Amino acid sequence: MGTGNFYAVTNLTPGAPTTYYYPSAAGTNLDGFDHLSVRALLISGDADNTLTMTVESDNGTGTFAWDETPGMYNWMTGTYGTASFVANNSTVACRLLAFNHNARMWRVKIVCLLAAAANNSLIISIRKVKV
Repeated sequence: MGTGNFYAVTNLTPGAPTTYYYPSAAGTNLDGFDHLSVRALLISGDADNTLTMTVESDNGTGTFAWDETPGMYNWMTGTYGTASFVANNSTVACRLLAFNHNARMWRVKIVCLLAAAANNSLIISIRKVKV
């Protein structure tokens, strides 16, 4: 059993840098769920566009103090420990899973750094799983 959200975005607004949160800055509540799955595709069309993705968690106080990305298992590489996912003039894909997590609120953070016109896109799928 599970529930999820899907986001597809093109040409994120230029900024110095601009930060986006999915599903929102407030995150998604994982009370009652056992695992969190995050699939992402980050596409940077040129060297002037950089997208950086991390996954953050919180105990419910709203601070999102924990960067969970290094502790998530990446099914595409079969490894743990990636600090963040960065696309610069490239396409970066990942499929992450947090097993038996110990945090209440979660969100995906995207930092968009642009030196020229927006030429980027992303797809993010977040799924909460109850086993």
